[in-house]
Amino acid sequence: LISVRCGVSALCILRTASNGHFLSRTLHQADYTMADQSQRVNTRVLVNAVSAKSGGAATILRSFCEYASNETAIQFYVFAGIQPEAHLPENIEWVILPKSGMRAWIFNLLSSSVLFWKHKCDILLSFNNVNCPFIKPNKRVTYFHQMLALGNDPKKSIKYRLIHLYHRMFSDQIVVQTETVKNTYLREFPLRNVITCWPGTAFSVDTDCTASQPKIDKTILVPISDISAPHKNFDFVIDLAEKLPIEWRVLVTTDRVPNSKNIFAAGVLDHKGMRQAMKSADFVLFTSKVETVGLPIFEAISLGTPVIAFDAPYVQ
Repeated sequence: LISVRCGVSALCILRTASNGHFLSRTLHQADYTMADQSQRVNTRVLVNAVSAKSGGAATILRSFCEYASNETAIQFYVFAGIQPEAHLPENIEWVILPKSGMRAWIFNLLSSSVLFWKHKCDILLSFNNVNCPFIKPNKRVTYFHQMLALGNDPKKSIKYRLIHLYHRMFSDQIVVQTETVKNTYLREFPLRNVITCWPGTAFSVDTDCTASQPKIDKTILVPISDISAPHKNFDFVIDLAEKLPIEWRVLVTTDRVPNSKNIFAAGVLDHKGMRQAMKSADFVLFTSKVETVGLPIFEAISLGTPVIAFDAPYVQ
């Protein structure tokens, strides 16, 4: 159904080896047979990404839709928290519908089913870590990317406890980014159907590194959009900045930062802005304690910018 293309961003969601392609497998389980690849197939996929507004989730969603545009046999209905960055082809309908908090949970568990039936979809693909339990299990595909929901931390927030509870109660087709995430997930939820698909990077070495980007002297880029999240470890950035000479600039990809002699807010960057910031920095500092992948690490490396990162399982 879908050809194999390796080493590009977010192909993991839509493409992998032909014998392990989760979308075609799910379609097969749902009794949709692709007999003739040259024939246009009226298959419909509802993409729930209302919580994808920034960071890695937004990057992977955009990359997913870029490659979904090539699958003209599949009609995609995308409900997302961000705007598309390019003109959309006929097989993708995009509705900007940002949700967070309780509204996001209501949409994930209830409202998405209404849209699923309204558009007569065959597959419900959720980028929000949970899916709609009212849709048949063989029609649910859930992209799991929240490591904080795993484990038995007594200080775990209600949000992560609810995600954990969902995966304990319901069995979806799960897609994760690395073998580390898969093994950790299966230790808590054994006998589940989990596929590992490396997301790649948003920046192609062949195309993005040809044009030189002038370096800004003594600049450290810190790709953190939400500095209030404890696992992002922004306190480490503050401590580091206090010890740096005044000529060093620490750029953080967020809208606001605490008052400091050398910490500056670069704003929440789009795809092009992030590429330019990474190319112009001396190095990228990645401070997260817990991640599924840490995409900025590999995006920076693909652009030839050194990275300093914690020695954590998501890097190993």
